[in-house]
Amino acid sequence: CGRRFKELLMDKGVTPFSRWERELPKLEGDERYKAVPTLKERRALFDEFCKNVAAEQKKLKEERSRRALEGFRALLEEAVEVEMRLAVQQAEEEAAEA
Repeated sequence: CGRRFKELLMDKGVTPFSRWERELPKLEGDERYKAVPTLKERRALFDEFCKNVAAEQKKLKEERSRRALEGFRALLEEAVEVEMRLAVQQAEEEAAEA
């Protein structure tokens, strides 16, 4: 029954920053809301859901940031290599002209 209630929360677009008081009217008409027997249990599942979604979003954000930083570092390394190759090429051209 807890799983169905969490599905309801996902379907209704509950976010980690949602407030129980604001979301309650959207949830009450659904049969999955009544699958959890008490209001106390529903509130606990709601709070747990919000906490878990927040943690998951934070983890995804950190992963995206990590990947972006890795990509940026790789780009910098490539730029340094290109710059070094150009410097060598220019030095060789200057030596050939002299």
